[in-house]
Amino acid sequence: NQKHSNCTENIIPTGFSRLDGIVSLSKGDLAVIAARPAVGKSAFVGNLAVRFSMSGYTTALFSMEMSEAQILDRIMSSVGRIPHNFLAKNNIEGKYDNELGRAVSYVFSKSKLYIDDRSCQTVRDIKRKAIKAKADVIIIDYLQLMRSSRKYESKVNEVAEITRDLKIMAGDLNAVVILLSQLNRDVEKRTVPRPMLSDLRDSGSIEQDANSIIFLSKTDPNDANSDILADVAKNRSGSVGQVVFSFDRNIQTFAETNERYEHKPQGNNYHRHRVY
Repeated sequence: NQKHSNCTENIIPTGFSRLDGIVSLSKGDLAVIAARPAVGKSAFVGNLAVRFSMSGYTTALFSMEMSEAQILDRIMSSVGRIPHNFLAKNNIEGKYDNELGRAVSYVFSKSKLYIDDRSCQTVRDIKRKAIKAKADVIIIDYLQLMRSSRKYESKVNEVAEITRDLKIMAGDLNAVVILLSQLNRDVEKRTVPRPMLSDLRDSGSIEQDANSIIFLSKTDPNDANSDILADVAKNRSGSVGQVVFSFDRNIQTFAETNERYEHKPQGNNYHRHRVY
């Protein structure tokens, strides 16, 4: 069977080895990354976009929330290990000129990264641009800022059309589609604010259409510099599981850790367990 003989060629690794050990992103897949606001989902997919594009996969990043300049600031901060606030304020003052020059050269000479910052796009808009870019990976930030091709009275029905069309698009273009989504506020009402599939905002169609769903949340909700838990809650191609990432907000960079998240009801809800 031709399809099965090529199945390993169809897998596009994230470059995060622990995450890749749990979930395999294959061409034709729709993967959803969901979180509450201000957890770091845009920074996380920015890191993924760089990793994909540096590995030779043409990557199209559609951001409906941030401008291209803001996205590039974050990418240059991460690649050049330059404090993000220097770039965000255009306040380089020569201090990081060398690092910035190397980062710009590295990203623009070696990567295959296409960035589009137009707001309120439809699936048709994205498909047309992804075809033109010959994208292997399409990242969309984020679902609730997209619009459908026709008017719906219900947001739930509108989201259902969008997710269904994105899944079809992934197959048509033989690409991995990574869709960011917001979670509803119910997460924050729990004693331990861990996301569940029922928290996906506006729709059960997200759960139905996605090949995999990854939730991002802080391991300690009370710590501004908390590690981030990536929880693979749905995975058609394998098992579910969790990876703890450190998130250096200063340089907008995620890195896998050897820690294992374990909830303890009393006191702090995050205990470190080294995994070997």
